[in-house]
Amino acid sequence: MLSGVAFHTPIGALVALTSEKGIRKISFDLGDLADAEQVANPNLDLFAKWLDAYFRRHFDRLPALPLDLPQTPSTSAWHKTCEIPVGSQWTYGELARNLGKSEGSARAIGAAMSANPVLLVVPCHRVVAQSGSLAGYRGGVERKAWLLKHEGTLLL
Repeated sequence: MLSGVAFHTPIGALVALTSEKGIRKISFDLGDLADAEQVANPNLDLFAKWLDAYFRRHFDRLPALPLDLPQTPSTSAWHKTCEIPVGSQWTYGELARNLGKSEGSARAIGAAMSANPVLLVVPCHRVVAQSGSLAGYRGGVERKAWLLKHEGTLLL
């Protein structure tokens, strides 16, 4: 059974679900709490510390979080996305190239990012279209813009 809790953040309520292994899902959908127990879990405590550091812009103090990601064809893209530093952006094509794929795989990379189960922690918001447009984000393009501004990448 998963443990879950909702956190209040500057970009809205954020739901975290965790197993004993690590963080399994982060979303903006409060309905995700329906199948979770509201019990203490050290991974949720660690995520609370991560959120606090992130929203205070203490990016150098983000604790490492254990993740419990499903093994899918997208898993390698999610792991590679974690290499994008705070304050940087890659295009979908650059992410594909960094995975050893052709830039023509950008659409497949976009699909992988849309299936990212742990928003924020796997920073798919740092992946943008070749044109520089923000393109899609499961949390909403407005949130993606806010996150990039917060990290000092998007200057509007």
